[in-house]
Amino acid sequence: GDNYVFRFDPASGALDIVSNVVEEPNGLAFSPDESVLYVSDTSAALRRDGGGHHHIVAFDVVGGRTLARPRIFAVVEPGLADGFRIDDRGWLYTSSADSVQVYHPDGTRLAAIPMPEKVGNLTFGGPERDELYICATTSLYRIRLHAHGIQAP
Repeated sequence: GDNYVFRFDPASGALDIVSNVVEEPNGLAFSPDESVLYVSDTSAALRRDGGGHHHIVAFDVVGGRTLARPRIFAVVEPGLADGFRIDDRGWLYTSSADSVQVYHPDGTRLAAIPMPEKVGNLTFGGPERDELYICATTSLYRIRLHAHGIQAP
């Protein structure tokens, strides 16, 4: 069947489809100014034929209600972008098979933070939101960064 990205309007209770171009949508996050929505496509994890995707798609957010101009933001290798977060500079931190990969808002990979286990998800925490908590196969890791995770308005 089809896979969608939805927008929920809490004021009206409406649930609207805003995209059907991502084969297997998984994680999602907004840029700090909410002008870009990032959605991971983890369809490679479900396909036995070697196909599928392991990338993050970026969409422009138009009027706070619709998505436009889908484009491949980053291809995550090895592994998948199962979970990701954005810092206050707009840098994207994503899980992968062997590291936490860090991307600039223009899609350039800035760094890979090596991890001893497969990374599943991550989040910012701590009083200053400058600690990155990383869920791996059997462990939880914490790294202090010179960055701060964004907070919802």
